[in-house]
Amino acid sequence: MSLLRRKIVLEFYYDPSVASSQNIRCNIQNILTMLDNLSKKETGNYEYESKPKDTSKLSKEEIKRIYLTKAIIPAAIKKYEIENVFGAKREEPTFFGKEVPAILVYKNSTFGYPYDIYPHIEKNRLITIEDYLATL
Repeated sequence: MSLLRRKIVLEFYYDPSVASSQNIRCNIQNILTMLDNLSKKETGNYEYESKPKDTSKLSKEEIKRIYLTKAIIPAAIKKYEIENVFGAKREEPTFFGKEVPAILVYKNSTFGYPYDIYPHIEKNRLITIEDYLATL
């Protein structure tokens, strides 16, 4: 890795027992393939590392903690709508990483806060995980 290369870490939260999301257009196998391909190629000044996170073994409290301590940070800063995407009524992210997979994007490491989250609604338009990965 060149000293000028920046590392982008993509934490992909999903439940492997859910083949595709009924709530948000999403094909989990396709996303896993896209992440694998992305981590194998060099793209400009960036190096990508994917970290799939199996949520099937996490409790509702663990999912809620990830949502409240990580996912809402970039959404609040960038003014994204994610509550309806993840079914978060009164801080209960019903679909986060389960029925609706999510990607948290980190620059240079997984320490600190993510700088982006997908899927989200931006300017009344849904931006899916696949939309984001296709731009990379």
